[in-house]
Amino acid sequence: MSVVVGVEVNDVGFSATKPTSAHPIVASSSSMVLTCSGSSVMRPSTLIVSCADANTSLQSTHWSTWGAARASGTTTFAINLCTPYCAASPISYFPHSSVTLSAPISSNHGTHFSRLVVHYGQGLTRKTFSFAWSPGMSR
Repeated sequence: MSVVVGVEVNDVGFSATKPTSAHPIVASSSSMVLTCSGSSVMRPSTLIVSCADANTSLQSTHWSTWGAARASGTTTFAINLCTPYCAASPISYFPHSSVTLSAPISSNHGTHFSRLVVHYGQGLTRKTFSFAWSPGMSR
C-alpha cells in the first residue's frame, strides 16, 4: 500500500519528497504503519524502512505517544551511509535517536502514517532523515 517517493542525501542528512496524492486526515482512532510484509501495526519495536535492501531501519523503538495524527518516541536508528558506496558500507547505528510518524492518510486498508522523521547525532552534528510513503502503492 505504500512506497518511498524519493530519498535525497545532503549535508544535513536525508530527506524524502512529499507524496503528491496524499489526502491528510485526522482519524478518530489510532493510525498504523505498514510493514514490508504488508501488515498494519501499531507501536512496532522494529521497523524496516527501506524494504528493498533493509539499509534503513528503526530498532529497539520505545513509543512515548501513539495517536491518530502523530506518534513519537526514541529508537536506535540503523542506516547504511553508503560510504564509499552502499555495497561496501556497513550499517551504522545511532542510539537515542528521536522518531516521529505523522501525516496519516486513509485508504480501504485503514489509516496509516505517511511520513517518518528521525533526528540523530553523527559525532557532534545533528542530522535529520525524512521518509514519505505514497498512498495506494505496494510497500
